[in-house]
Amino acid sequence: MRKLLPHNIDNVRLALDLDGIASRHGLRVQDVTVQTSAEASSQGRIAQDSGPVDSVVISFSVVSQYPNFVAFLKDLEKSLRIVDVVSLSFTTKQGGALAEYDVSVKTYWLK
Repeated sequence: MRKLLPHNIDNVRLALDLDGIASRHGLRVQDVTVQTSAEASSQGRIAQDSGPVDSVVISFSVVSQYPNFVAFLKDLEKSLRIVDVVSLSFTTKQGGALAEYDVSVKTYWLK
């Protein structure tokens, strides 16, 4: 249960978990940024919720071939931590063989 909905947010552990899932598919997580719901609220992006659960958005990029990226997303979906993909974009590289995927995921924790 602590993995599913932890009592605090450990940004380093979360980044390491993402990197661990990515490494199983030969991917390397790069350019990790973390934004709490309070930070997003202060920038006018989302409304502040006073409920018992808070969230954090982690943005990162990976360079991969499409099949490896899809396998990474499937493993992320099966992980114990609740994770919602909130944005995904890509840019092709090397004549279309590789792409750089920019991903933002939202995860939750108990206040």
